[in-house]
Amino acid sequence: MQHLRKPYNPEPVTKHVVRVPVSGKKEFGAVLEWEPHEYPLIVMSKKPQEIVALRNIRNNIMEWDTLWPALHKHGGIERLHELPIRSDRIFSDEGKANLVEASRILEKNVNEGKRTAVTCNLGSRRTSGALYLLHRRMGATHEEALEHSRIPGVKAPFNELEQEHLKQLFEEREKYGG
Repeated sequence: MQHLRKPYNPEPVTKHVVRVPVSGKKEFGAVLEWEPHEYPLIVMSKKPQEIVALRNIRNNIMEWDTLWPALHKHGGIERLHELPIRSDRIFSDEGKANLVEASRILEKNVNEGKRTAVTCNLGSRRTSGALYLLHRRMGATHEEALEHSRIPGVKAPFNELEQEHLKQLFEEREKYGG
């Protein structure tokens, strides 16, 4: 007797995880930019309880040391997880370790019902990598995770070789801490 797999339900992830690019967002093939001082307002509008930053946020947001206490106090953001990955080093050992750690934090927060903002530069490659691993952790197949981790209406962020790297990273995630 063949067991049919239940279709993957991405709803818990889409309900609790939001993309918040630092410098703008990719939408339908275009990049919409905003000023650095707008980032905290955009984050607060998404109402996250935690932020997972996949780039060095302190060096890219002016007045970060002043803004963080305001985000914490007025935005209700409990914690910032900084896991910077250079955009050209996503598949380096450090990049892989940070993607795995980001997906672990995201999975924990989804399971606890915490809303989390994931941030990188444009919310495309680094964020999509972390979301791919999160969807896989939550039960998605490789193909489902690729589909649910990309920005709707935007070309897939990873070529075929990189997609295989993501698949292998998920299979070897214990090697990178989880």
